[in-house]
Amino acid sequence: MAEKHIAEGLFDGPVLSVSCDPVGGGSTDDLTAKTTVFECFVATKNNGDGTLSGKKYHATMNWDTDNYTYGFGPPRGGGSAGALLHTWRKTLLARDSGGGPALSNLTDSLVR
Repeated sequence: MAEKHIAEGLFDGPVLSVSCDPVGGGSTDDLTAKTTVFECFVATKNNGDGTLSGKKYHATMNWDTDNYTYGFGPPRGGGSAGALLHTWRKTLLARDSGGGPALSNLTDSLVR
């Protein structure tokens, strides 16, 4: 999605890195949670002072259905992911707070 936004001129690239963190008290360690909302940061510029600039995206992972939805901008209100732009079905192998396969699939989709 970010690369498409760059190609469309929405903002300058390239994508340097992507990071996602659970919001609203969410956790990738809580195996009883049905969903986790993430705020994601797509870095597109190295500022040369140890900081990066870029754009925010949001994502909601549904652990029961192995679906995730994501869109441009930060999550909106009360843990809701707001206006969701895309839904993709992926085979999610496991939840892993260290950035395992499930989170890797999600961040890969944000980049493309």
